[in-house]
Amino acid sequence: MHAVQSHGEISSAAIEISGTVRFSVQVIKEQTITYPHGENETCIFTIGSGRPLDQAMQNATSEMLRWLCDIHNLSEEEASLVMSQSVKYIISNAVNEKFTTACLIEKSILNSIL
Repeated sequence: MHAVQSHGEISSAAIEISGTVRFSVQVIKEQTITYPHGENETCIFTIGSGRPLDQAMQNATSEMLRWLCDIHNLSEEEASLVMSQSVKYIISNAVNEKFTTACLIEKSILNSIL
């Protein structure tokens, strides 16, 4: 596990520690995704990978748009408007062959419109 690491993992170095992680996984049958989805207490997020960096961001953004349309039943126009006002990005990896970017939306924003 990483105790501390900057966004982007820019030098392939982090402070490593041992630990125990607990998580749950839900299988949703007959749903296809291109890139991973996730959520925590405060936000939903999608992950995109690619090179150059803008391709990773586009992959994460496109996956978020699909998720908002398919799971949250928003139209593409509605999802685009919500995303234009609320998406945040985190560059998760900038040292490997492909860059990795997370696209996040706060659950409080979604709760106010759904």
